[in-house]
Amino acid sequence: MSKNLNKEIFSIISKILKTNPKNIEKHIKQSKNINNWDSLNHIKIILKIEQDFKIKFTQNEIVTSIDDKNILIKYIKKKIR
Repeated sequence: MSKNLNKEIFSIISKILKTNPKNIEKHIKQSKNINNWDSLNHIKIILKIEQDFKIKFTQNEIVTSIDDKNILIKYIKKKIR
């Protein structure tokens, strides 16, 4: 599930940021280094993940979730069970 989940997340992020998913995968821990990653797109990413996975993030999760791919995946897995 993790590999598919990773692919889905990278796909969502790359579509919103209009960049290659491999670029997202490579720099996910340093979002400031990814082109087009700003506060508006951050919110778009969160909303799209919530919509696609039919989950809801808390405010704290929104702030911390995207900074680390493993944390984001952990939150999603916890919520979709």
